[in-house]
Amino acid sequence: PPSQGRGRSYNSASLNALFKKRGWKYDSAGNRQRNLIRQDFHGADLVGADLSSADLRNADLGGANLRNANLAYSYLFDANLAGADLRGADLKEAWLSSANLDGANLDGANLRRTSFHEVDLSEIESSARDLLTKGYEQEAKFQKVKLINVDLSGLNLSYIDFWDSDLSYTNLRGSNLKHGKLRRTKLTGTNLENADLSQSDLSGADLSGADLTGADLTGADLTGTKLTGTKLTGTILSEAKLARVDTTLLTITPAMFLIQAGRLADLTFANLRKVDLSGADLSGYRMPYADLSVANLSGANLRGIRLGLANLVGANLNGTDLTDAYLGSTNLSYATLNNANLTNAHLGSATLTDADFTGAELTGANLTGANLTGANLSGANLTNANLTGAKMPDGSIHD
Repeated sequence: PPSQGRGRSYNSASLNALFKKRGWKYDSAGNRQRNLIRQDFHGADLVGADLSSADLRNADLGGANLRNANLAYSYLFDANLAGADLRGADLKEAWLSSANLDGANLDGANLRRTSFHEVDLSEIESSARDLLTKGYEQEAKFQKVKLINVDLSGLNLSYIDFWDSDLSYTNLRGSNLKHGKLRRTKLTGTNLENADLSQSDLSGADLSGADLTGADLTGADLTGTKLTGTKLTGTILSEAKLARVDTTLLTITPAMFLIQAGRLADLTFANLRKVDLSGADLSGYRMPYADLSVANLSGANLRGIRLGLANLVGANLNGTDLTDAYLGSTNLSYATLNNANLTNAHLGSATLTDADFTGAELTGANLTGANLTGANLSGANLTNANLTGAKMPDGSIHD
């Protein structure tokens, strides 16, 4: 690797001589670039140097003085910039993918559309908070970055793209992350108390141990998100998508699904096993394929709910209002529906084996093809119910 530049002081003449010696190369788009691949500039004095459009992949710029240097449009993939002085440097549209910036000082640098793809920003000398604030304002790119255990509280980062980044144990308390792109982001132990995450994409993110107390996740996409040990006290999940989310270790409360301006959470495929939503108002919700096995929904308002193909095995639905509910092909085996109101409910092809309908109101209910083997219908009102093809508690098939 070229090593003549280690510790040297450069002026325009010496740089031009180096450029002439190293020659030019062309990128995939046909743009001409100065060829400085693997160049050793360790500890070099490059104050004000014009390195724009240079290919500095794998170059060693560790400890270099790059104050006010022009690095616009440069390629710095895998470059070593540890301890470099980049104060006032122009990094407009520079690519720093996987570069080492430990101990680097970027105060006052131009970060217009700079790419920090896969860069660890946790140990830079300048404030990560200031860099992120300025970079955000100048449309810098922060995909796959590391910002571990830094203070980013109260920042306006709406629409930020942190896709696949690591923000573990970072303080984002009260920050605005509305419409943020946080897909597959690691947020373990992160403080998101009172943060605005409405309309954000958190699909596949890891929020294990995170604090979401009072956070607003209205309309957020939480598909496949890991929520083990996540604190959700006072969290708003109105209109949020919870498909394939395992909530078995969480305390879910009805207030989380507070309806705001008619907006409902999308609970398709949601794992709400053993959840306590007693007394909750979930009228009109769409919850097809949801797992509500052994859940407590007693006294809840489920009028018009869509629960087709859902799993409600062993669920407590005592006193629940299921008027006009759609429960087609739903599994309600061993569920208790004492005094539940199922007026005009659709239970076609539902599995109701050993379910307890004592005192239930089933007036006008559609039970065509349902399996009621072993079900308890004591005191149930089946006036005008359609039982065509249903398998009755004694095993007979209703005409």
